[in-house]
Amino acid sequence: MRKFTILIFCICLLSCQKEETSNHNFMPCNLESNKTEFLDKRDGTLSYTNKIGSNQRTSFSYIIHTEGQLPLEVCNIPSTVKLNENESKNISFSGNIAIMPDEVDAISTKIELTGMKFIE
Repeated sequence: MRKFTILIFCICLLSCQKEETSNHNFMPCNLESNKTEFLDKRDGTLSYTNKIGSNQRTSFSYIIHTEGQLPLEVCNIPSTVKLNENESKNISFSGNIAIMPDEVDAISTKIELTGMKFIE
């Protein structure tokens, strides 16, 4: 009986753990950079927009805003993620970002996501 109780306790404990990332399928993409940095379990805001700061763009793309980074343009957003134009949602994410040389004056950089979940 004691083994059964321990087994039930372990099952309950495992079922209560939160999932770190969603079940999205992230395809690799070309960051077009020789140097990258991995961001792990960061919080930010995902937007589907055609603006970065005050710069208007001709097409819409998925941009992540997170503290301490340039806006991050997502190069591998899964087809399961759909936002309306100018819609934003809070997320937790991980991924590789392109590091630009110091002489480049950039308004954003690219990110290849390895994990993401929406925060309610």
